[in-house]
Amino acid sequence: GVNHIAAVPMEVADQIYGCVVVFKQDKPITDQTVQEIIYLLEPFHEQIINKLDKHRSEESVLDLHQTTLRNQKLIEIMQMVSTLVTPEELYQKTLQELTTVFDFTVGVIALTSDDHLTIVDSVCIDDRFQSASNDYLKWRRENEWKISPSSGAMGAVCYYNTPVYIPDVEEIRHLPMSESDRIALDILETPRTMLAITIIQNNNAIGVMFFYQLEKVVSIREDEIGILCAI
Repeated sequence: GVNHIAAVPMEVADQIYGCVVVFKQDKPITDQTVQEIIYLLEPFHEQIINKLDKHRSEESVLDLHQTTLRNQKLIEIMQMVSTLVTPEELYQKTLQELTTVFDFTVGVIALTSDDHLTIVDSVCIDDRFQSASNDYLKWRRENEWKISPSSGAMGAVCYYNTPVYIPDVEEIRHLPMSESDRIALDILETPRTMLAITIIQNNNAIGVMFFYQLEKVVSIREDEIGILCAI
């Protein structure tokens, strides 16, 4: 996991255009390192700002505002995670926060146990879908994933140690998939967006954290997925 985090602002003429977030797993990030990052970034400020201005012109103000708030919240969550003590507290709080921030309906953590994945915690933040969520979790606990691509999406995510983001599940439901994934989608009834990321410890995948939105499509940026993978 990540032990040290630093957010370095990109500031020009007293206006902050964004920040660069750096992570370290071993030694602390010193003030000198932060100053060096600031120094190295300065020659690129104009290019970055021009790119941001172009990007902003292509996005709605609402989307830009939402992305900024998400990034700020993700940094807060990463700081919060480092203060939690018990595994139970860590699982529940992380799921609750991330499911809310990205407007998902269901969040689940499954950890490796021998050659399969076992669910250790879950949340459903919309009472309208609690019944479908409970049915899914009951079935999944009785039919755990093998850590193998043949067992479906979550087994493949853990096996290959790579995230999977499906913006709209409805667009792929007609495609071939494992029987396990097919049953899971049927139980959830109205799955739209799905995101699954690996949980890493000492450079090894020790589990999967995944989310479903059961009512609408939600958009997640590639850089946001990258930050999630570092939590």
